[in-house]
Amino acid sequence: MSQKKFAFKHLFQQGQTLKSSSPRLRRLKADISILLAVVILSGILAVGLAISSWVTAGFRLSRNINFSSTAYYAAESGMEQLLYDVIVNEATPPEGEYSSVTFDNGATFTVNVTSTSFFKARSKGTYQKANRQVEIQWPGKEW
Repeated sequence: MSQKKFAFKHLFQQGQTLKSSSPRLRRLKADISILLAVVILSGILAVGLAISSWVTAGFRLSRNINFSSTAYYAAESGMEQLLYDVIVNEATPPEGEYSSVTFDNGATFTVNVTSTSFFKARSKGTYQKANRQVEIQWPGKEW
């Protein structure tokens, strides 16, 4: 049996309390206190890192939503330009890529027209890493 176990067992056999001034008992108390402090601080650190990760993920999601809405509005702008040309200017859009524009903020749109027995067009908006598409189709003139 080790000396620490013997000393601890010996102290309680004699009815002494933990308030004893024995150097061995003080050393044991110090060891336990340090170990307990390390365990508690590790737990606090783990909780702090988990919260930090959660908050960072929220910020990232919020930023991506902003990028996504900007890309959507760019795609809408492309579709509006196409519809303006077709309805107001009575233009006949060619099949394939009709228009591609880059805005001041870096957002872009590309409009592609597909012509069969009905009019169909797809506008793709891009901003940062987000891409959104808007598609329209309606029966009408054959182009």
